[in-house]
Amino acid sequence: MGIGSGILVGTEDRVSVSGRFVGFATGHSFPVSLHAGKLLRKALWLGFRLGMRRLLRVGLIIEWFCGLTNYDNPKSRQPFQIMNKPSTWQFPNCFAPVPKQPEIQAGFRYRLDIPESALPGQGHEPNLDPQSGVVGAYRLQLERTEIERVDLNAQTVRCFVWNPDLLDPVVGRCLGNEPGLPGIAGRNRLTLHDASLQGPQLRLQDGRPVLAIAPRFELEWHTEAFAGRLGLIRLVESSRTLTFEDGETYVVLDTESADGGAPVLYLDDAADNNLPVCLVCAFQRRGEKQRFGFSDEISLLIPAEFAGKTVASVSVLEKYTCYFMQNAAPDDPEHIWTPAHWPIVWGWSMRVQPRFDGVWDIFRKKLMMPMPDPEAPQLPQWRSNSRLCRTLRGF
Repeated sequence: MGIGSGILVGTEDRVSVSGRFVGFATGHSFPVSLHAGKLLRKALWLGFRLGMRRLLRVGLIIEWFCGLTNYDNPKSRQPFQIMNKPSTWQFPNCFAPVPKQPEIQAGFRYRLDIPESALPGQGHEPNLDPQSGVVGAYRLQLERTEIERVDLNAQTVRCFVWNPDLLDPVVGRCLGNEPGLPGIAGRNRLTLHDASLQGPQLRLQDGRPVLAIAPRFELEWHTEAFAGRLGLIRLVESSRTLTFEDGETYVVLDTESADGGAPVLYLDDAADNNLPVCLVCAFQRRGEKQRFGFSDEISLLIPAEFAGKTVASVSVLEKYTCYFMQNAAPDDPEHIWTPAHWPIVWGWSMRVQPRFDGVWDIFRKKLMMPMPDPEAPQLPQWRSNSRLCRTLRGF
């Protein structure tokens, strides 16, 4: 039978229970409420009348019911202990799964219906700053980015959401889908499992030395909410300098003078890319998940001479900020590229020069391993690119 660690008192009509109840079927212990105690009293009385054989079944039902109706202490529903051995089994959920509610999705255009009481000058002005997760337009070009604020004077106010987690509460409540567009539940997720640097290394390419390094990322891309493309934007702060045998120097790439030291868009001559976003993988359908490795090599040609002078060494000091971006439809003006992960920062400081036998080698090497940087700007912006900042092709 059940053994109460507290006190069970009363008549057939009035029953009160205090303390804990220990089930006679399995020995599980849990607190019970007054309501559960009354049902317990009647069930025990019925059990005696039905006999010991049926009493065992009734006891199991009691334990199941008390575990679900523990109103006094809901946090006590923990995995049971059987014979002092932990078990992860729990009572089955008797309720149907709750469907996910539609969410605001990054990269989509929404209608913004702000009431007059929330318009500027009315005391409840919504935060529509681009850094608050919403923009009027976000256009990516090789030379610069164009970011426009939301125009509240338009006949129909529309905006793009680039980060739903940064939205002003007033703005979030006023967003609405365009007519004919259903709500989308869930969120796309990009998980960074590992990041490393391959190299640096010096190799020969067409008989000429090339210095190269390649950050490698282990990624998991889950398009739970909507299908889309995954791309990469690379911003760089760079200084590449040639030192000649006579001691003079020549800067072949300097981004600090281009935009007051702000990062610029990195463009690779070898890739001959004419788009600011390099594609990372193929278009992925909704509901798919894949894990893959992605390498992004940075390389520069080492010249033996320049302007009739022999090059004695080449120095490189660079810091890269990598943005993995997603877009549901890159060719559709109703969608924009938005960050899918925290910015990832890495860097290197190198000096290469010929050895005594004339073979180029690395004489100084300092590496900054790739890691997410929450302090970096979450939305990539630039006003120049590496091609415009260089004076020598290949650098």
